[in-house]
Amino acid sequence: MRITNTVRMMTTTKASPSSIQKSFNVAIVGGGITGATTAQTLLKSSINNSDSDCTYNNNMKINVHLYDQGQRGVGGRASHRRVESPPMDTITTMGSEKEQQPAKKLPMRWDHGCQFFRADTEKMQNLVQKWMEEDIVKKWEGKFMSSPAAAADAISPSPSPSSSTRTRRDFFGMPSMPPFYVGVDGMQSVPKGILDLAQKNSLERNDNESGGSISTLRVFTGTRVAQLEQNKKSKKWKLFGTSGTAAYHDTPESAIQKLKRKNGNQLPPVSCSDVVPGTCEAEAEAEAGLEYDAVILTDVSSSFGAWHRASAGIPPQFAERVKSRVGARVPLLTAMIAFDTSSGITGIPFDASTFDHDVLWFASKNNSKPGINGNGTVNDDTNNTNGNGNIECWTLVSTPEYAMAKIEETPMQDPTTGSFIPQSPDYLTTVPGPDLLKAFQEELSNNYSDSIGDQFPNVVYMNAQRWGSAMPCHRQLRESSETRTVISGVPYDSGRQPLAPTQLEIDANINMEESSSFLHDEELMLYQAGDMMSSYTPGFESAALSGIDAAESLIRKLKRIEGMDA
Repeated sequence: MRITNTVRMMTTTKASPSSIQKSFNVAIVGGGITGATTAQTLLKSSINNSDSDCTYNNNMKINVHLYDQGQRGVGGRASHRRVESPPMDTITTMGSEKEQQPAKKLPMRWDHGCQFFRADTEKMQNLVQKWMEEDIVKKWEGKFMSSPAAAADAISPSPSPSSSTRTRRDFFGMPSMPPFYVGVDGMQSVPKGILDLAQKNSLERNDNESGGSISTLRVFTGTRVAQLEQNKKSKKWKLFGTSGTAAYHDTPESAIQKLKRKNGNQLPPVSCSDVVPGTCEAEAEAEAGLEYDAVILTDVSSSFGAWHRASAGIPPQFAERVKSRVGARVPLLTAMIAFDTSSGITGIPFDASTFDHDVLWFASKNNSKPGINGNGTVNDDTNNTNGNGNIECWTLVSTPEYAMAKIEETPMQDPTTGSFIPQSPDYLTTVPGPDLLKAFQEELSNNYSDSIGDQFPNVVYMNAQRWGSAMPCHRQLRESSETRTVISGVPYDSGRQPLAPTQLEIDANINMEESSSFLHDEELMLYQAGDMMSSYTPGFESAALSGIDAAESLIRKLKRIEGMDA
């Protein structure tokens, strides 16, 4: 079923009969920070604006439709998890179990992907300043540390940066290279806030504009783009896919197959009400076949084959270019842990820390982040670290080495059937979750026993998340890298280089004249953006800048198509 059958255009053209306005349709696949900055930049295309390298012209209108398959809304790797009732009835202590107790109903929240971000480049600093003014972003200021072993090595690193513990344990400059930024209501609120603001500004400008319509944005969540099809005559794109349960990344394969059998071995159609509840006003227009002038993909997994749950069915020749540009991925596993603090504080003497451990790389207390208080709810205080004193929510981030070992043990593709293997809650809560918790307990017991005391704080909730493509490997690491492993045909690499500051990493395999931050095919009008495509240091900042650069490149291309000044 065409995804475009779900689209309802929200604006009407106010241009006078004598005015000629160029109008384009652009699809963005993926609603993480790259998708958000891409959409934000495209919406400026019809505004006389000098905020960026592009000169915008109000004779061009771009209708932007963003599709994201996330079950909990936009965010991508900047996702945020909310849980109101812990599934674990057993409260555990270090090395022992207490009697089963009724599970408390507690609000709990975690940034379980990206923990914070940097703004090292001038362009990103300007963006962050605006986001702070719009109350989308705030500085994260707390007690940040490194484990004693890592901290000692940071003082006297070995002569070779690649072999020093300082380099290996660097986590985006934490703790020694502030400032660090977070969303005001969890990291997910950054892409969501950018998109919400872009939509709001677009609608307000459209209502006030008398000379022509403003570029518009529609966001479709819980919607998977599974196939792209190009019209041979118009050279434009149609999108096919599904929504709801069949779109989610972690839906069991058995449930997907059941849905296929129910619908004649096809994924269920996307109904208008699935995406725009109760509205099918543009059904006739959608049935006529909305086509996109360009498609910007922001999830690198779009280039996988049809077996992968995030595959967008892009043309093989473009997919091969994407794979070549990526090189290798860095996987990570994260654990979401909640400690019961009803009898007092946990005694953990930091808000975030890096570690010199084979399993655990980084840990952060979500309660210490601006806008989230001790019981997981939003609070105006920027650092209310204990709230009502009954819970602390911690995110534990694995080392790449540990994640690679676990993915090799439990791959994402069935070696016999070739089917996608989604992450199972049973697996996540019995393998990576406990492993990361144990590593955290070891670090606290070995290095902070004076603060923790004799008893480790009670654990009332534990879950985990697999990030198979957490970030790209550093550009210097190519096929000959000693830390590279190919698993199910996918190259992974755990090699370490500094993750701060964000800067250009030279790669002889990338044509810098083409682009250093995104990949595109102007003939096909396909773009792939994100830090996986960028030659900048991996991370949130690189991903955000890639979206802007890709959007500005597309704007210049669209202007050339219509004979406008580029």
